Amino acid sequence: MWPGLKLSAATGPHVELLSIALSPLHAFARRHSWSLLVVVGEEPADRPAAWAKVPLIREALQEADVVCWVDSDAIVVDLSIDILDELEPGKDLYLVRHFGADPPHETPNTGVMMWRAGEWADRMLERVWSSEHLVDHPWWENAALLEILGYELEPVARLRERREEMDRVKLIDPAWNSVPYGNPPARRPRINHWGGAIGFE
Repeated sequence: MWPGLKLSAATGPHVELLSIALSPLHAFARRHSWSLLVVVGEEPADRPAAWAKVPLIREALQEADVVCWVDSDAIVVDLSIDILDELEPGKDLYLVRHFGADPPHETPNTGVMMWRAGEWADRMLERVWSSEHLVDHPWWENAALLEILGYELEPVARLRERREEMDRVKLIDPAWNSVPYGNPPARRPRINHWGGAIGFE
């Protein structure tokens, strides 16, 4: 098993974004001794491209002890700290949660996330993939994971009931998935995530 694998993927116009994000991602992997796997052009059949991360992470967890996923529109801006420092016993999924107002809501974001290999992670990813009623939801696999964790999705994301799955989730420093255009952004971001903010002509 590899000690850690950093994984990203891109299709269509996001390949251009990934080309921008790749250099700092490589630098981060070298500095902290991560293996790096980048997948270009792979899309699941009959699903939006965002769903590709689910089987990619699940497969990678067969070979690595820890997998960190970084969306192609997320850019590492601070190399100094390793996300592995967030690991703690009993926690198998690591996510940043964003808050908003009017109305108040909270949304764990799968644009940057870390999984620890094991039966729990494999079972969770299988459940996410099996959420076929959410295949075309605007948040894709993010919506599926939130629903499994006990979040309501409409009218805004909110924790409706705290399910036992949340016991294995650690909500980590927002610096690891800082959204520069809202929420507000982290004061000292480590990864800036531009999801939904960048268009293509």
